[in-house]
Amino acid sequence: MTHLETMSAAIDFIETHLQDEMTLADVADAVSYSLYHFSRVFSATVHHTPYDYLMRRRLSESSRDLLESDKKVVDIAFDYQFNNAETYSRAFKRLFHILPSQWRKQSQPEHWRQMPQLTLPHLEYRNPKSKISPTQIKTEKLHLVGLMSQLDCLQTDSIAALWNHLHATNVSGSEAFGLFLFPSGPGDANPFYMASICIREPSINHALLVEKQLPAQRYASFHHNGLPETRYLTFDYIFHTWLPQSGQKLSGDYVIEAFGNVMPLSGETIIDWDVWVPLGD
Repeated sequence: MTHLETMSAAIDFIETHLQDEMTLADVADAVSYSLYHFSRVFSATVHHTPYDYLMRRRLSESSRDLLESDKKVVDIAFDYQFNNAETYSRAFKRLFHILPSQWRKQSQPEHWRQMPQLTLPHLEYRNPKSKISPTQIKTEKLHLVGLMSQLDCLQTDSIAALWNHLHATNVSGSEAFGLFLFPSGPGDANPFYMASICIREPSINHALLVEKQLPAQRYASFHHNGLPETRYLTFDYIFHTWLPQSGQKLSGDYVIEAFGNVMPLSGETIIDWDVWVPLGD
């Protein structure tokens, strides 16, 4: 068993015991590591300390219980091994920037703050760390024209269909950009997606095409290497690991996929592109 597989097994153990009394020593024992060695390998592999991962997952699952059940906040706190409602509320606010009682009342909770369970593909994507470290870039104003539709999660087939339809319009431009628009916050499960090309000046010559102008902007640029259906690995890393740890703040409700001069049509294998995340000052 590789160290990635071992850490994936450790994560599975954590996930099984999110609502149980458990120490990190218990997790280390489950994968036959010393606590010291386990903590070092887990942190280097997962890019979260074991404690940070455990807390984020407990809080994320508890946030779902707040929305899907009528349980009292204090009972949910106890379910996820918090000593009292006050300790739980403080930890919850650090992650979600809002109290549990306020989260429950929101009409559009920021689901993107809920950290998902990390899997072996997540760990394989994150290692070695050098391949996922972002660079910072600055762009001039972008004039985009293309087709837009709302997605159910990151539907690969729907995205490919948009690109195929855009290609059929014979619209021409310099570079291809996929634009994710998040109406209720970055990482929203139902974003809009715009398959677009960059043009010099705004001008729509086709009844079905929409236009979007983006200002000159500073971005963190992440390189994605993998099939389109694995783009969620990049998004999960950006929103749940890099962003909380970097101290950076987002500057918009969108994320850009930069494909260069190649449209990612269905039936063609595009395995390399960049993901741009807008940064604030």
